[in-house]
Amino acid sequence: MAEGFASKTPGQQLREARKARGLELGAAHEGTKIPVRLLEAMERDEYHKVSGPLYVRSFLRNYAGWLEMDVEQVLAAYEALAGSAEAGDDDVTWSEDTVQVRRVGSTMRREVIIGMVAVVVVVAVALGLWLGGGDDGPAGTTRRVEVEPVDEPSAPGGADSLVGEVAAELPVPWPASSDVPLEQGTPRALVLRVLLPEPANCSVRADGQQALRPVVWPEAPRPLPDASIEPGVAYAVRGGYAIYWGAEDNFTVELGDLTGASAMLNGVTLPVERWQTGQPVVLDRHALDGSDG
Repeated sequence: MAEGFASKTPGQQLREARKARGLELGAAHEGTKIPVRLLEAMERDEYHKVSGPLYVRSFLRNYAGWLEMDVEQVLAAYEALAGSAEAGDDDVTWSEDTVQVRRVGSTMRREVIIGMVAVVVVVAVALGLWLGGGDDGPAGTTRRVEVEPVDEPSAPGGADSLVGEVAAELPVPWPASSDVPLEQGTPRALVLRVLLPEPANCSVRADGQQALRPVVWPEAPRPLPDASIEPGVAYAVRGGYAIYWGAEDNFTVELGDLTGASAMLNGVTLPVERWQTGQPVVLDRHALDGSDG
């Protein structure tokens, strides 16, 4: 890159890097699954058009990594442009077809949701009595209305509440081994599986990749398929989400939340409880004999 490239805004860096590779925005969309309008906004440094600093950092990391840029340099340029007041948010990456990027879960407390459901039921019963009185009996009598019990809504988060299926109907995750049906062409010498109870920040680098790549969280969570599992994509399974990767030599893993998380490498359970939140952990064949982690 030309001298002084690091002093440019993140948008200028991204645009110059894309053009230097002879790529159009359409190709960038296909490679990153980020909508073209958001790619344009980032290249123009119009970050107010992206849904909050958390998603700005996530998209910058994804876009810069796809362009094989120095991701940390791009993020540092953004921090310098935006100021340090926004620092500290976790990154969450959402996949293609995301028109309005949303935060995971609900901002309403569970008690508030339950209260709202109860109010709706009471209003519905009262309306039914008012409209239906006298239809099935003599004048002045009241029709008996049978009210079906209303189940309490599930707490936000968790695969079964997002997919809309009971936990028993969700698939059990595959153990991490050579039998995992990763999509064609994915290296299988080492297979890593991470299980998370709910969407959280998780990034992985496999072999010689330049930067850690965030897990992709589809806008509509998908159950784990029987074949052709896409590495780095979160799939809904019984109890949460499963993400798989393949590599020939090593992985670098960074978890933003260790609560309820577990990991397995080639069938060997890893000591996630000994890891540190947000700290990269290198995994290779030595981890299989318990000497790593």
